[in-house]
Amino acid sequence: MVKTLKNLFKGHPLSNEILGNRDSIRKFNREQLIEYYLETLNREIVICITGDFDEERIIDIINKKDIFNSKKNITPRQFNKVIYSNFNIIKYHSNLGNYISFALPGYSYHEIDTVYLSFLTCILGYGSTSLLNRILRDEIGLIYNLNAYLHTYNEGGALIISTTSNSASNIDRIISIFGEVIERLKNRGLDKKDFDRVHSIIKSQILFKTENPHDIMLELGRNELLGINNNRSIVDYNNLNKTMENLKEITYEYFCDFLKKFFEQPFSYYGLLNEK
Repeated sequence: MVKTLKNLFKGHPLSNEILGNRDSIRKFNREQLIEYYLETLNREIVICITGDFDEERIIDIINKKDIFNSKKNITPRQFNKVIYSNFNIIKYHSNLGNYISFALPGYSYHEIDTVYLSFLTCILGYGSTSLLNRILRDEIGLIYNLNAYLHTYNEGGALIISTTSNSASNIDRIISIFGEVIERLKNRGLDKKDFDRVHSIIKSQILFKTENPHDIMLELGRNELLGINNNRSIVDYNNLNKTMENLKEITYEYFCDFLKKFFEQPFSYYGLLNEK
């Protein structure tokens, strides 16, 4: 497997053996492993919370948890808010990597356009064949991995795209390429084969989900609890034929029109750069 990955990603950071070679592994001793374990435990923990909440109450709950009290020389402190409404890069010294996260304003789960945003999330960052993974990792080799997440709330939502890189010097180029991809999608639309691929992926995901009663009950319960109007949802687990018909109505032409409208909104980013 190691040789396969080495040849598959030849010349790319992913071709490197994560654990090293036999000689380097044999040099490990018990004391080194314990030291690394303790160092890992004592790193700063980052907790992300989104939504409408009482900040003081949340911090009070976090500070009382045993995970902080069990560590030596660790003092819980006020966490900085990460607000995705600007461009923010923080530099720090650590053995960890370089992280950057992009954000675009999303939609409430009550809005019909949320389904098109689900398609876009899949296109940009779902798996190794996604658009940004192909460009930033496979073609240029600037990143380790990339994932896109769609967050929907009653008040609105956000599309978050997060990635890691082995070098802080790559970040400016990653930001530039991300902007170029967004502009290209906005002005020229999406390649038809990418749209067809994602259409098939989402269709498969829905079909597989119908085979799991647990997932269906969670989805139906969520809709009931949050008051989501099922008539505006593309997926109806009580009527699979209707769901498949709804999917057919999501056409390539309409999706490209959606991209033009959606990308009128500016993106923002938040990064942590490791200055060793």
